Amino acid sequence: MSLTVGEMIRRDEERRKLMARVQVDECLSCKRLMGEKHVATVPRPTMSELEDIMMDNINCYATDGCDVEQDGMCEHGHQSWMLKMGLT
Repeated sequence: MSLTVGEMIRRDEERRKLMARVQVDECLSCKRLMGEKHVATVPRPTMSELEDIMMDNINCYATDGCDVEQDGMCEHGHQSWMLKMGLT
């Protein structure tokens, strides 16, 4: 089955929404309960920091401050800032 670009984008958006939900009884970082959306506990990176991350291909940090890959999530389920902002 071949997907159109629009269908692929919709599926990706749905996957990101699900990934942003708490998968345990309570998130240790942001104190949200199962099924709720994670909330950022650290400030969003500056444009300069984002440029450094993209250009130097270095690790990013998640919305709770954990060190993660640019397109990854931490052990608590928080997305990287790059993923959350749709830059990967």
